[in-house]
Amino acid sequence: MGAMIGLPVAVGTGAVRIGSWVFCLYQAAASALLWGAVLAILVTTKKESVVLSAKK
Repeated sequence: MGAMIGLPVAVGTGAVRIGSWVFCLYQAAASALLWGAVLAILVTTKKESVVLSAKK
């Protein structure tokens, strides 16, 4: 949510240049961190730990 609001505001005010290498590296690092978190959750979650909400 913060990136959806903060990034356009920062670009609009000139605080961040999208074409800069620093911004590109920052976005790549953030993406890698989020992918790592998703993969860690995927690996640690077992099929048995998922609770189904509807049982017949």
